[in-house]
Amino acid sequence: MGRFSEPHVCQCLSRIATARRHSPVTVAGGRQMTGPQFVEAVSRLAHALLRLGLKPGDVVAVSAYNSDCYLEWLLAVAFVGGIVAPLNYRWVSEVLQN
Repeated sequence: MGRFSEPHVCQCLSRIATARRHSPVTVAGGRQMTGPQFVEAVSRLAHALLRLGLKPGDVVAVSAYNSDCYLEWLLAVAFVGGIVAPLNYRWVSEVLQN
């Protein structure tokens, strides 16, 4: 049998950059990003997370609206090998403390 790498959610990034080179991939809050712009944003965030010390297996809690920024965080953390723990932005601090 041949050896294949495990599929990874971030494998879509190169395809997005190529297939949606000139058309919007995300539209949120009056912002639009093409494929290359979106992939660049994810890459910048992933590198920033690495500089801050994020390591594979680390858990990152993310509380954000359903937006392009949320999608960037999901993919950037996954790209680094981290695990996203999505938090509901509607939760009040008392709920989060439990």
